[in-house]
Amino acid sequence: MKKVEGIVYTLEGVSDRGLMAEAMFDLHNLQSKQPGTIENIKYVAGGNRVIVVAYRDISQYIEDNSHVWEVVSTYPVNIITSIKFDKSEDAALKTMDEDEQEFYFTNFEYK
Repeated sequence: MKKVEGIVYTLEGVSDRGLMAEAMFDLHNLQSKQPGTIENIKYVAGGNRVIVVAYRDISQYIEDNSHVWEVVSTYPVNIITSIKFDKSEDAALKTMDEDEQEFYFTNFEYK
């Protein structure tokens, strides 16, 4: 199993839909222009909340865009980038779960 430490950000955006759309576009641009920054961006339907799984600290980016984003919460996460489904890796995942460690699976190929 290959894993890296990351951070999950829950962000609350402004109610202005146009500004919010621009901010989402900017997040996706950051993700594509700086590989290794953001793994996933998820819009939570029914509100202005966004969940970002990042490989590194993006708090400066969020602060630079504080006119749009407010940080609701952050927490560390293990981002699992590859895995072989065998007994040893199953045991490692079970241990992470028992230790109440957060983990997130990337879109990877199963081996």
